[in-house]
Amino acid sequence: MQKTAKIVSYLKKSPVCGFEIAADKPPYKGIRAEGNANILNETGAYVLDLLIGKYLGEKESTLSKFLRNNSKIEVAIEITPQKIFNYDYSERMNDA
Repeated sequence: MQKTAKIVSYLKKSPVCGFEIAADKPPYKGIRAEGNANILNETGAYVLDLLIGKYLGEKESTLSKFLRNNSKIEVAIEITPQKIFNYDYSERMNDA
């Protein structure tokens, strides 16, 4: 995430936030949580490199070059969960 992103300025002013990690195909299951965000300025380029490796692979691409060219202004967002709720609709969606 770039330092200049609106979400970064919002989280700096008010670090309490919510997030969800979920499957995007049925049966739907995942977690929703509320926590406190911490902006990590020094870790942004490192996390970006990990994500590029995971999602784009090691092959150079236009997108990976673009992202790496802007890595100096990247930050990482660390969220410490305070409340976590899980949901699993597998039983009622067993025919999905």
